[in-house]
Amino acid sequence: MSLDQKSYDGLRRRLNLFAVGTVASIIMVAGISSWQDHVNTIAWTERHIQSLAGNLAEHAARSLDAVNLTLLTVKKQAERDRKETPRTAQVIIKEFKDYIAELPQIRGMILTDANGIIRYTERKKSIGMDIHDRKYFKYLKDIPNAGLYIGQPLKGRTTDNWFFSTSRQIVKPDGSFDGITMALVKQEYFNDVYKRVEEEQGVSSAYVTDKGLIFATSPKFTVGLDPVYGQVIDFIGKDEEGDKESGSFQLMLFDENFERLVSYAKVPSFPIYIVTSIPVDKALVPWNARSTYLFMLVVVSLGVLLGLVSILKIHLQKRKEAETALFLSEQRYRDVVESSSDWVWECDADLKFTYFSERYKKVTGMDPEQFIGTVRGVYAKEGEGSESFKKHFSDMKAEKTFRDFIYEATFPNGRHFHFKASGRPIYDVDGTFIGYRGIGTDITEQTQIDLENKNLEKQLRHSQKMETIGRLTGGIAHDFNNILNPIVGFSEILGTKLPKDSKEHEWVGRISAASHRAINLIKQIMTMSRQGESTAEPTNLQQVVSEALGLLKSVIPKTIKIHEEILGTCRPILADPAQMHQTVMNLCTNASQAMEEKGGELSVVLEEFDVDDSFANHRVDLQPGTYVRLSISDTGYGMDEAIKEKIFEPFFTTKENGKGTGLGLATVHGIVRSHGGCINVYSELGHGSTFQVYLPVVEGEGIVAVAEEALFKGRGERVLVVDDEVENVDMLLTMFSAMGLDPTGVTSSLEALDKIKADPNFFDVVITDQTMPGMIGSQLVEFILDVRSDLPIVMVTGFSATIDSERAKEIGVAEYLTKPLTRMRMSKALQNILG
Repeated sequence: MSLDQKSYDGLRRRLNLFAVGTVASIIMVAGISSWQDHVNTIAWTERHIQSLAGNLAEHAARSLDAVNLTLLTVKKQAERDRKETPRTAQVIIKEFKDYIAELPQIRGMILTDANGIIRYTERKKSIGMDIHDRKYFKYLKDIPNAGLYIGQPLKGRTTDNWFFSTSRQIVKPDGSFDGITMALVKQEYFNDVYKRVEEEQGVSSAYVTDKGLIFATSPKFTVGLDPVYGQVIDFIGKDEEGDKESGSFQLMLFDENFERLVSYAKVPSFPIYIVTSIPVDKALVPWNARSTYLFMLVVVSLGVLLGLVSILKIHLQKRKEAETALFLSEQRYRDVVESSSDWVWECDADLKFTYFSERYKKVTGMDPEQFIGTVRGVYAKEGEGSESFKKHFSDMKAEKTFRDFIYEATFPNGRHFHFKASGRPIYDVDGTFIGYRGIGTDITEQTQIDLENKNLEKQLRHSQKMETIGRLTGGIAHDFNNILNPIVGFSEILGTKLPKDSKEHEWVGRISAASHRAINLIKQIMTMSRQGESTAEPTNLQQVVSEALGLLKSVIPKTIKIHEEILGTCRPILADPAQMHQTVMNLCTNASQAMEEKGGELSVVLEEFDVDDSFANHRVDLQPGTYVRLSISDTGYGMDEAIKEKIFEPFFTTKENGKGTGLGLATVHGIVRSHGGCINVYSELGHGSTFQVYLPVVEGEGIVAVAEEALFKGRGERVLVVDDEVENVDMLLTMFSAMGLDPTGVTSSLEALDKIKADPNFFDVVITDQTMPGMIGSQLVEFILDVRSDLPIVMVTGFSATIDSERAKEIGVAEYLTKPLTRMRMSKALQNILG
């Protein structure tokens, strides 16, 4: 189809209009782009110099922190010299030199007295100089508790190098002023840093106080106030609503007739600003080059259409790349979220859930859709009205970021969880708060592990406390046994010398009875601390329990009913039958006393119990294996947690005065632990108590009784008695003489050894104490046996943590006895040795 003239003219006009419109559009787009580029260049430059100011401020802070720390160290050392032996001048000056060598920013160190006289410095010619009239000295002297003082820049007298001073006050022990310590900081140290910034990036920088005083600048250093930096400090001081820590702005310097872009950043903890600046025309150099190039494209009219097409293609390509990048970013986000053990959640400005990732369903078993629209905490154990959630919601309403908020939740499916949540507020493009986005974590398993670890730690602390108490009571028992030993011995001897119908014989009997009560008390203490002597043998615990219950039935009130379940097939345990009987009686007596007022039921259950790894992991005193478990329960008033914490401590009792010593349960605890078992307590106030005793089983049977032998009669055998206590020596000499022996006593191990060496065959037996000064009994035994290997030795001790009967036999002791000694026990030992 051919075009007529009219159509042709019309098409031409349209083409011309299109060409003009296209050119006009390109010029307009170029102008707008150039303007936007101008804005962006200025903004980028501001951010750039602001970042530089921040980095330089951090560098300055680190440098000044190091100087400040050095001054604090010198201050503390100087103040310590007031309290302790003062250091020499050589030591102090060497320390100054070490500080200067370690810190390149320090030029010199000074220490003055309270009158401003320099006492110590690495520069000998400055020692003795008076600086009491200097501004910094007056400031630190007049203001108590003054902090770091930074002085104005000074120029060296012998060099052209600049420096500024940093100083701190030194005080006496009473708080009065005692002088100052000063570090001279090199100005060129900071200038070098700023110079590198200027050379690499064309940026000017300065180190300025809040009063406008310049310490260091680049590219040049000027003492005093500079127009740029003075106006910056003036601007910061007048900007009451601005951020005084950092900022950026444009500044017209009328004397220099050009504009600068200026940024500042405060040095943390110091009244100092880092100021960076660059002339606006220098910052716009890249923009000028780009603008020139852009408008050259407009001049080339023949490339208008190609340029338009190219721009469209570039635009489409960039958009495609952006869309592809966005898709890949979202895909990575989804992959990370779905592969994580945590889940992502979101809520709106009303704190109602709007989103959960699929991981939430895998963890809780609940469909996330059920929670959309609900408020956080709706299934929390404490409820959203609890104090913790109120504070949590208050923080969220205040748009605060939160981390690791922990709470418990129980869901309709019956599952219970411990959760940890972290979140941060999200905003729309206008900066309006629209809700929260965060991460949720299931910490149920870890919480249970932590709880179990706390329980184990509590058991371990209790065990360690009882061990400590055991060592203490063992030492007390040793001293008591030494005191009781002569009382028991002399009272027995005196009783044999007095007429049985005399008043004096009765008095001696009372002394003896009181002594034996004390002996029984010491035995309880030793048993409680697991340090007493006991005879372990295969024992049927069911027989011991039955005998104890038989005794209890006749003494407990009729209002208490006894329920017993004693399994006859329980295997024996390796134990001291008497101590087992004492354990059952103590526990049952305590249980019955808890029910005296209102009556109740005493339940005694004896059974075998297999302790597996899982059960043992929750008990620090148990190893896996088979145990006999004795459970004694009452329906009395029970105990709270505070009482349960202390029931096994010696002398702790809840009973009235005169109704309990507080040793019963402590003794039970010591007996059970000494037999390789443990005891657990379950009690709740108002609901009774249950004590469970676990004792390991062994193969064996029977309790063997040993008949007491007759009193030994000697035939003049010579006995050497060794004890550092004179009363013990005298008592044994008297006792042995009454038995027909020929005793000799000494109070020194060394003296005894000398007698043996003088005539090894003179004595027939040696009786020695264990705990003695100079040389303990076990050492004496070894020396004696080196001299005469067949000489029988009896070792006696009130208590020793280093030796027991087995160890005594290993070193060659014939008999091992514990104090206090009775005639019958000593008689039996001599009978075994001398026949």
